[in-house]
Amino acid sequence: VYEMGSTFKALSISMALDSGRVTLGTRVDARDSLRYGRFTIHDFHATHRILTVPEVFTHSSNIGTARLALMVGVEGHKAFLRKMGQLDRLRTELPESAEPLVPKRWGELNTMTIAFGQGLNVAPIQAVMAVCALVNGGNMMVPTFLPRTPEEAAKVSHRVVSEQTSESMRYLMRSNATHGSASFANVPGYYVGGKTGTADKIIHGHYSENKVFTTFMAITPADKPKYLFMTIYDDPMPAPEDHGFHTAAYNAGRVAGALIRRVEPLEGVPPEKNPPNQPFPIIARLGYGADADKTGKE
Repeated sequence: VYEMGSTFKALSISMALDSGRVTLGTRVDARDSLRYGRFTIHDFHATHRILTVPEVFTHSSNIGTARLALMVGVEGHKAFLRKMGQLDRLRTELPESAEPLVPKRWGELNTMTIAFGQGLNVAPIQAVMAVCALVNGGNMMVPTFLPRTPEEAAKVSHRVVSEQTSESMRYLMRSNATHGSASFANVPGYYVGGKTGTADKIIHGHYSENKVFTTFMAITPADKPKYLFMTIYDDPMPAPEDHGFHTAAYNAGRVAGALIRRVEPLEGVPPEKNPPNQPFPIIARLGYGADADKTGKE
């Protein structure tokens, strides 16, 4: 099990949207670091301004995501993550699995850090399961390694978020590929959506200052996802051309893009010449377009 870093922001933002307390137009204050007792939450790429929800996602704001989670509250946060299968051991056809590492005492600070992927350790396939549910229309189903027909899948699935919340997450992941941290995986012709995650690696019970665990989630096509790619790196080294950066965009993100470019043609999915005409109809009715710009509006 691992800390999944900022890929967990997809769960946190979908939770806030699905609760009804937050909309895509909600603004959160990320002008200053967020202090809680002796702890301070920073943004890796700080904007020092008020952000809309799409900006919280594309700028991967720890501060903004923590504030959104606090709007839902500790108990609501725990209930949502349990519903999304993140607090219990995931069982599949393979016997090898591990229990998530969950805080014994879960208070507001835990909700703030777990919101951006720190303080809760899950199996990568658990995170995949949750993100699949967030983008497939809102239906959760336990992963399987065996063939399963759409009808069989429907029988074992249940709704966890609304269709509007699901479309919002597809929209946010697509926007992150066009002008956010997922740009390295934005392969032309596949209408990719994605989210990066970089977590400080835990060594002997302490966070390392220079070793990370990176994650990248990509969906294709973002309007009606058929595939979800997950790439993970354990302690990646920065490439010479990346100016010392070893965060997820530079390794897991690049590899996810390479996988999409190579694997999808093997699956008989050629690149499309034109993007979909009306990719996000619900979002369009709310006043947003196919790809939000830096203000969160078309």
